[in-house]
Amino acid sequence: MKYQWALVGLLIATTCSTAEVLSLQECIDLAMQNNLQHQMDQQTLANNRAQLTMARAPFAFSMNADVTSPSFTGLSDTQENIALETRVREESSDVFYRGSLRMTQRLRHLGQFTLNTTALRRDFSSNRRADFLDYSGSTRLFYERDLLGQPSEEIALKRAEHGLQSARLNFDRQRLQLEGQVIDDYYSLVQSVRELEIEEQRLAQSRANLELAQRKFEVGLIAEVEALRLQVEMLQPKPISNRAATFSAKPSDSMCGHRSKSTLMSSTRFTPSTLNAPLKSAWRTAPT
Repeated sequence: MKYQWALVGLLIATTCSTAEVLSLQECIDLAMQNNLQHQMDQQTLANNRAQLTMARAPFAFSMNADVTSPSFTGLSDTQENIALETRVREESSDVFYRGSLRMTQRLRHLGQFTLNTTALRRDFSSNRRADFLDYSGSTRLFYERDLLGQPSEEIALKRAEHGLQSARLNFDRQRLQLEGQVIDDYYSLVQSVRELEIEEQRLAQSRANLELAQRKFEVGLIAEVEALRLQVEMLQPKPISNRAATFSAKPSDSMCGHRSKSTLMSSTRFTPSTLNAPLKSAWRTAPT
């Protein structure tokens, strides 16, 4: 199982460092931040979105405007008429303004439309001829469509849309799977902690019973067999407590792509020699 025991390692590491119990949502957030597969799915989804943006670029509205600076032509000439003995001076100016506008729009399944507009303004003034102001322009509409096949831009767009849809579905599926695994591990850990607390309470009760039995054995109120039985009862919860306390001993970093090299040891330790010392002392001092 890919995400088995992943939450347990994160919960224990964070709890040991902050001495606080994490909520379920905090555990889910930690799993999302540290899961390598989830991060890879996020990058894949972002790459597919970028590819879709690039594939949509040819279908975006495009407009190009071109305006040229005014061109000026000035004329100054002096004409002499020998017969009339007169001198005539002619001065004129001619100013041109030009501009063009190009708009392009590609529609899916229809083709590409292009609109070209050109405008010209001419301002003429002279001292010998009549002044005039002239406007002229042209508008052209072009349509382009591949009749024999599907344009490559539409194929690329459809491929990008399918890629993004597939990446989004995979991302949602992995996220739901990770959340479900975190929830299962979270409540399994809560159950194991409760079992450990119960076993610790049982162990404390057994230890108290054993101490009482040791005192009774020292004064001869109970037999040796009864004291040994109580000692065995106290040692029996040890395997159960160890199983509950080492709930996360399995690879807890499997969802992060790591393998844990250490296991969580039980906080309750047993020293048989320490427990047996009072009994051995009592046996040596007991009357035969």
